[in-house]
Amino acid sequence: MITILFAKPERGIKMKKYRVYQVDSFTREKFSGNPAGVVYHADGLTELQMQQLARELNNSETAFIFTGQKPDYDVEVRYFTPTTEVPICGHATIAAHYVRAIEEQLSTSCWVQKTKAGILPIDIEKDETGDYGSICAPNSDFWTGCDVTNRLDIFVA
Repeated sequence: MITILFAKPERGIKMKKYRVYQVDSFTREKFSGNPAGVVYHADGLTELQMQQLARELNNSETAFIFTGQKPDYDVEVRYFTPTTEVPICGHATIAAHYVRAIEEQLSTSCWVQKTKAGILPIDIEKDETGDYGSICAPNSDFWTGCDVTNRLDIFVA
């Protein structure tokens, strides 16, 4: 995890810090799987700043997690490549919810995320070791066939 500051330090001006993660999805081994950047609590970042961060991190996608603003979703996630915003990204979705689960110390739970591709349900399960063993977007047009026997494994490197 690294911390990013957006502002010049000046007397009397508070700077907002953003937590930035590099997460390897679909693996149990360090430096393998499918990497994605994740910015936790991205509230307050402009579109330009998100694009700059994604370009600096240089992953295929970086996910930005925002607090849910409406009663029909819990969290909003936006996705940026180094050059543009995209509506959704599978491995970055998994990475984003892994970070959220770690940061918020979530147990096995369900929530709803808003993306530019629409509203998606997300399930997360802790495995027998207490780590987050699977994340799934059930009943979704984007990930069909995701059930107990076909989960998306995730572990952070």
